[in-house]
Amino acid sequence: MRLLKKKLKLVGKKSNLKPLLQDTEERGTLHKKISKSFRVPGSKNPSTPLEKKVMMLKLKNIYKNYGRAICCFILSQAAKNYRAEVETNFNFNWDSFESFIQERKSKLAGINELRALLIIDTRDGEAVKKYKQGFKWLAEIFMKYFSVNWAYHSKLEYKMEYIKCRHELLRRIMNPSLL
Repeated sequence: MRLLKKKLKLVGKKSNLKPLLQDTEERGTLHKKISKSFRVPGSKNPSTPLEKKVMMLKLKNIYKNYGRAICCFILSQAAKNYRAEVETNFNFNWDSFESFIQERKSKLAGINELRALLIIDTRDGEAVKKYKQGFKWLAEIFMKYFSVNWAYHSKLEYKMEYIKCRHELLRRIMNPSLL
């Protein structure tokens, strides 16, 4: 900003722009201070090791908790409203899909298991590929419409951190290669 002011003053001395420059300085448009921090409002960059450790503990189980919440959502009555659409789009039996999700929910312990549920592997059978596509579709619905309600009504200690991270997790669910 300072360089721009200097250049404008030099140009103003050489031409008739000087009155225009003085007029804008009087109005205060050139005296605005530009903030150099581009942080998200309300978030802090941890500066001390203790703050870093606390932030790490807050987000330690985020993938496990969201993954289990997605599985619980799929097994709940709320997901039954999407049952017909899922069955027609992905051509599978809902009861076998529920048993698949129930089995995976008990094994879900972190990011690796959630990634395995979202990424379709070449070794997966035809039915498992369809189940994973259905899981991904229902996970997007949960993250868009039900995750805030889940976070506020759960026993989570750091509810705001989970709500702040839900958009990032939604992007990663939509593009599982980022996970």
